[in-house]
Amino acid sequence: MSVSEDVFIDAATADEVRPVLEHAFGGTFTDREDGYAHLTTGRTVLDLGPHGFEDDRDMPVSRYPWWIEVRDLDKDEERQAQAAARVFGILKNQRRWPLLLVHDMQRLVDSYTPRQHARAS
Repeated sequence: MSVSEDVFIDAATADEVRPVLEHAFGGTFTDREDGYAHLTTGRTVLDLGPHGFEDDRDMPVSRYPWWIEVRDLDKDEERQAQAAARVFGILKNQRRWPLLLVHDMQRLVDSYTPRQHARAS
């Protein structure tokens, strides 16, 4: 099993996120029958869709209905992590959606919550 890099997004629909990434990566997502959208750009693959993961201690992923799995076609873990950080940064710069960046579904790398989505403590 390979190491995964994952971005979780709290957007109303995946259609909000798709054009942002398509513009940034210069490609177009194609819809698959399994409900995911697929984009390959260079050696990077992005799969965008819903997920069924449950919350873990530091990762409340159930609050984020959309998931992007970022993979490197050559299984280059460093390049894969850089691509995931790029996806996270692109989406964060939109300042629209709460986000999580997770390494191998085990470690929270980064998170972002725009001011209008901040939850009361």
